[in-house]
Amino acid sequence: MITRTAISTISYNSEQFLIRELNKLIREDKIIEFYAFIYHYPEEDEKKPHRHLFVIPSSTVDTFSLNERLQQIDVQNPDKPPLGCISWCHSKFADWYLYAIHDPDYLASKCESRKFHYEKQEVVVSDWDYFNELIHRSDFSKYKSFAKFRDMISSGVNFRTLFSNGFIPVQQIVQYKKAFNLLKYGNMDFSLRVTDRAGRDGHEMDVVLGAEMPFKVTEDGEIISDDIDFIA
Repeated sequence: MITRTAISTISYNSEQFLIRELNKLIREDKIIEFYAFIYHYPEEDEKKPHRHLFVIPSSTVDTFSLNERLQQIDVQNPDKPPLGCISWCHSKFADWYLYAIHDPDYLASKCESRKFHYEKQEVVVSDWDYFNELIHRSDFSKYKSFAKFRDMISSGVNFRTLFSNGFIPVQQIVQYKKAFNLLKYGNMDFSLRVTDRAGRDGHEMDVVLGAEMPFKVTEDGEIISDDIDFIA
């Protein structure tokens, strides 16, 4: 991929190697102007630790060439393929940063969760002033509403109330329901019961015991109502 826009990838390189080679790409080759990466422990469905790498090019870059530059011999396993990066993709800093630290509100907005969470100070960057300015210029407002959504759930507001008050867009009701279940019960597919009567009790509670039924039933099971004239 050839691009001039911000890109990101997952790297299996060592921290020292990444810092050295990425600094060369900034100072000597002048191919990139900024980088940031963070170490992630493997989650329950992952096998290896890795680093999430974000790069802002200063000119047109070829990600194939970047991968070649970031190939690192695995000194512990020299006979195996070198360490390096997987496929690059276009990336927005706000999304990359919130995912990099595993921000709970950001993950919940995607109906996801993670075991490990990280702090801003754990991110390795080429320039802290540049990094802080990127954070300052990022628009996180769309995730603030989700933080409010989470807080309302914590305070005991049920899903029906949230929806009826217009807090949940109709077009996103399924996603919000999954997020609600994830935040409240820890399971996106959680269900208190299979039957859903829109908040009402079962049929047996609809009938007052001892009250006269509005119709009669014959021994053959035929329903007869005094209010309805049947036409033969």
